[in-house]
Amino acid sequence: MPAHARELRPAGELPLRAAVWQRCRSRQQFCALGPPPPRTPGRADPQVPTAPRRTAVRHGRIPHVYFYLDDASENTAFGLLDLEIAVCEPAGGRSVVELYCLGDGFQAGTGSARGEALTFELRDGGGVVATVQWHWPDVVAGRAEVMVLLADLPLSGADFDRLDRITLLPALGWSLSDGCHS
Repeated sequence: MPAHARELRPAGELPLRAAVWQRCRSRQQFCALGPPPPRTPGRADPQVPTAPRRTAVRHGRIPHVYFYLDDASENTAFGLLDLEIAVCEPAGGRSVVELYCLGDGFQAGTGSARGEALTFELRDGGGVVATVQWHWPDVVAGRAEVMVLLADLPLSGADFDRLDRITLLPALGWSLSDGCHS
């Protein structure tokens, strides 16, 4: 057999690669907050807020958040797609934050928070008004699954009125890869 040729063997005879947790990082994201978009035939209805509200809502959408392996800035480990965030006007001294997204497990493998969190800064023109942290569930390799967050947030009516955007800070995550994806 020539030196440059490879021997082909059935998959069952190939050596298995050990799965290894690798640290990965997301990039900072931003979105504006405004009223939820109206229903139209050409667009899916907003996923949050889930229940009809009698109070005002600030709504935002981040198209995707991907986690990249530290050793290569464009090597995608896993992602979260179509993040929708709703902040509901305070009633009874508390506000509700809802988040909806799809976990994208069709990249390098399973993604996990493993104790880390996504940090969302609710902002106005002058700075941070409130912060929400989310320890997301595992993103399962080979699957796209709905993920949600529902959290109470101590927010005054005046603070709610000032909200105009969200910053999603860079975050650490972990990817469990079988070594077969790259």
